[in-house]
Amino acid sequence: MTLFQINRSLHIPLLLAIVVYAAPLIADGVALQSHDSIKTAIKTYLLSMSSNHEDRVITIGRLDSRLRLKQCDKPLSTFSPPGRQTTGRTTVGVRCEGSKPWTIYVSAQVGIIEQIVVANRNIPRGTRLTAGDLRLDARDTTKLHRGYLTEISQAVNKTITKMVRRDTPISPNKISASLVIKRGTEVTILSHIGTIEVRMKGTALGSGAIGDRIKVRNNRSKRQINALIISSRLVRVD
Repeated sequence: MTLFQINRSLHIPLLLAIVVYAAPLIADGVALQSHDSIKTAIKTYLLSMSSNHEDRVITIGRLDSRLRLKQCDKPLSTFSPPGRQTTGRTTVGVRCEGSKPWTIYVSAQVGIIEQIVVANRNIPRGTRLTAGDLRLDARDTTKLHRGYLTEISQAVNKTITKMVRRDTPISPNKISASLVIKRGTEVTILSHIGTIEVRMKGTALGSGAIGDRIKVRNNRSKRQINALIISSRLVRVD
């Protein structure tokens, strides 16, 4: 069936509506640039800033309904104003470089969707995290100004420092490494003299997690030294 054959079967009011819809926007006899064409140019520009379009969520700010711009006789050009980023809350410039030039600036929000670590339940302060306390969920990371974790292993065995509600992202400032040695704990001090391994009894003079350095006292010589925490009872002197 041809377009002509379809049109013959339509009622006149509907036919007129189609013609009006297809026609360019006109005000006082002047063709106007459609707002949709401006938004399309902005979205195309922002998507071009990333090779991975699937992780981008773009929301373009509302254009004032009173905005009337003459239709550009050249393709619209887009650009980022100086100092503006291309993710998160941003601004995009749209310019007509045709015979009747104009420039406008439009706000936009560019979200980056990533799988991040969130709480799988309400987690009280002081809880030592297990894998069952956590899960990965897709979130817009441009809104997570306090940081985020992308692997569950980054949080397992860490301690929650602030109460976290279910579905809340686990940010680095909400966890700390679990203390395995506390001040006053008796420890074994491991040292190497050449190829010889020497172990001595000592006392921790500070608290710390695995990988931290604390002061320990050699119980025999009473000397204080800096040592690296290896486990809950073992420290190493380099």
